Amino acid sequence: MEILHICNAYQTNPLYQLLFTELSHLGLTQEVIAPGESGGDLTIEDVRVYKYKRDTTLIGRVLWPVKIKRLKSFAEKKVCINKVDIIHAHTLFSDGAVAYRLYKAFGTKYSVAVRNTDLNDYFRIPLFRPLGYKILENSKRVYLISEANKQQFLNTLPEKRREDIASKIKIIPNGINEFWLKSVYTGNRVVVDKVSLIYAGDICHNKNIHTIAAAVEEDAKGLIKGFEAVGLKDGESGSYITSIKKQIETSSRIHLSPKCKKEELLEKFRKADVYIQPSFTETFGLSYIEALTQGLPVIYSKGQGIDGMFEDGLVGYAVDPSSPKDILSKISMIRDRYEAISDNISHLDFSRFRWSGIANDYINDYKLI
Repeated sequence: MEILHICNAYQTNPLYQLLFTELSHLGLTQEVIAPGESGGDLTIEDVRVYKYKRDTTLIGRVLWPVKIKRLKSFAEKKVCINKVDIIHAHTLFSDGAVAYRLYKAFGTKYSVAVRNTDLNDYFRIPLFRPLGYKILENSKRVYLISEANKQQFLNTLPEKRREDIASKIKIIPNGINEFWLKSVYTGNRVVVDKVSLIYAGDICHNKNIHTIAAAVEEDAKGLIKGFEAVGLKDGESGSYITSIKKQIETSSRIHLSPKCKKEELLEKFRKADVYIQPSFTETFGLSYIEALTQGLPVIYSKGQGIDGMFEDGLVGYAVDPSSPKDILSKISMIRDRYEAISDNISHLDFSRFRWSGIANDYINDYKLI
């Protein structure tokens, strides 16, 4: 079986290389169209990758249909489309539009994944919705990462289209780096009176550091011992970073820390009590799972990321990301049930997040398309 991946995020997100490598180990023949900042052809683990250098001029960004047409032409030049069994578009709009055009030209079956930008950016623009519906209606499979994404996605669709598209949906989560699976925490976490919070990832508005900081400042009962946000990049600046630094400059309990290697992050996780990431939008959130491997209860956003993957209260709680009061309430609930939640986490089967198993799930599903 030969798969053509259309993957705009390949050049920036390493998880795709992990997935494609595992698919290759299982005997799948693959080629990848990878738009991004650089061009050129390369082969990684028997996967042929064709990097397409994007037009980053204003005209190139604005004339979206032209970009899609050029990508289709690029794919036709690099790949014998008639030999491809399935095209896997890794986003609905940017990748799916190319897959849809190739399907119209060659009749090649395709599947699409629906991601955060599809749900929270493209679908909010009325101009893009008819194209999105065409891509979905002609696809053979629609991949989503979590139950929360599925519900949000279905609620986005008009009722008359919902049933047909829902029948194509399959949920396959992302995997995590093997490092975390080999380093699962097996110790006992003790009940705490004051909670030490940690977050790891980009320091940006969507990740909602400012509302966590506000919750810390509103913590009149002294519930929170401290909060560390890990992820500040060297030389990183901008209005959000500036506003966060100003917000926390008088607080002794809130700290911004540099992005660090996973070995150091593991140690930070083991010293903390609760992982918190109340993102406004989140496709999946690998950091939640990485934190869980270290025995940390987690706070996540309602209707986003891992919400629905676990019963609320099993490994942590969903919160209203705009409410410091709700965040404080859920921190208090975790503290009061800390021993029970920690025990629940210790019995989780993290093998479901191993890339080799996830790759096998995709191959089994490709065979059904």
